[in-house]
Amino acid sequence: QSHDASMTLMKDGEVLVNLSHERLTHTKHCRAIFLFGETIKKYTNFIDTVVISSLHNTKHIVDIPYLEYTYGIKTDKVLDYSPLHHISHAYLGYKHSGFDKAISIVLDGAGSDKPEVQLDGAPLKECESIYYMDKNILRCIHKSYVGKPSPINEFPDEVGSINRKIGIGMAYNAVTNGLGFSEGDEG
Repeated sequence: QSHDASMTLMKDGEVLVNLSHERLTHTKHCRAIFLFGETIKKYTNFIDTVVISSLHNTKHIVDIPYLEYTYGIKTDKVLDYSPLHHISHAYLGYKHSGFDKAISIVLDGAGSDKPEVQLDGAPLKECESIYYMDKNILRCIHKSYVGKPSPINEFPDEVGSINRKIGIGMAYNAVTNGLGFSEGDEG
């Protein structure tokens, strides 16, 4: 589970409901998803595709057997977009911008785990990404990662850039925490 769990239920490309779990539990930064079943059941008892996007790269974030057993909601397939965390941010920014072509910049505390990119044997997380986007192209032109502390200060990433041990998202988080904001309230 990630921070600020939410769900969107769509039918034929139209949004039926978009809901943050916090609105159901009245708990700020609620990570649980168990009450979404009640909301989904008001609209349907079958979901053809469940799409997951989590920071933790796991299909266990959505308990499909629980949805079926508890609410009688059947599903056909599950797509895990968790490894595409930064692409999801970039695409939504582009999609809602109204531009035909755009540069999308994603600055994050820590995005998806990237097991294929390691430092001292530990997987890293995305922290900064820049994409060129148009109707037909999504191309990463820069990506940086953060990981466990290491004596190595710099390393090349998958698109030839150099990374630092801390990204701007984590620096921003540290400053806002120092100003008294709680974790996750800085955005």
